[in-house]
Amino acid sequence: MTPRITRQLIDAYTGRDQPASGGQGLSVLSPRERDVFNAIALGLSNGEISQALHLSPATVKTHINRVFAKLDVRDRVQAVILLTSSVSPSVVKRTSARTRRG
Repeated sequence: MTPRITRQLIDAYTGRDQPASGGQGLSVLSPRERDVFNAIALGLSNGEISQALHLSPATVKTHINRVFAKLDVRDRVQAVILLTSSVSPSVVKRTSARTRRG
């Protein structure tokens, strides 16, 4: 499948034709929420995020719940789909590298 068709299928499945939060995208997140969001995009578990960002597991869960609420997504898959549709690949690579260095 081409990327365009894949995007259309994802949009149809999620019921979205535009970015969440009225088009504001990721700008609604605080800097720490963005850090957690980037860690989610890397596929890190809550425990791994906790260790990488030096946060308690409860704090990680709180940040994840706030990210999901602000971006109007229900799970990690939808959050990553939103990320890939909202930013250029170079931005994802830069922020992912920063999170991995932790």
